[in-house]
Amino acid sequence: MFAHEIAHTGADIQQRWLRIPAAIAYSGLPRSSLYRLLSQRVIRSISLASPNKTRGVRLVDRFELDALLSKLADDQNSTPGLQVLPAQPATHP
Repeated sequence: MFAHEIAHTGADIQQRWLRIPAAIAYSGLPRSSLYRLLSQRVIRSISLASPNKTRGVRLVDRFELDALLSKLADDQNSTPGLQVLPAQPATHP
């Protein structure tokens, strides 16, 4: 095995499957919007639960998040008069 084939730290690995809080932080979507997209099966996810258990860990496919956000950006940029604007910092009076 070559040295360049060995991952030396966990920081070298990009996770494909994200827990809900990580998916929210990664995508910038509000929790309610993410859950709506998951319930509509727009974004693929899996639930890891023990047999006969109702609670588990929900994991969201990061590749599907990327694809959805890219598609939304492409759709908005191709529509005349609409464009994706960079997020503006919130201003408080």
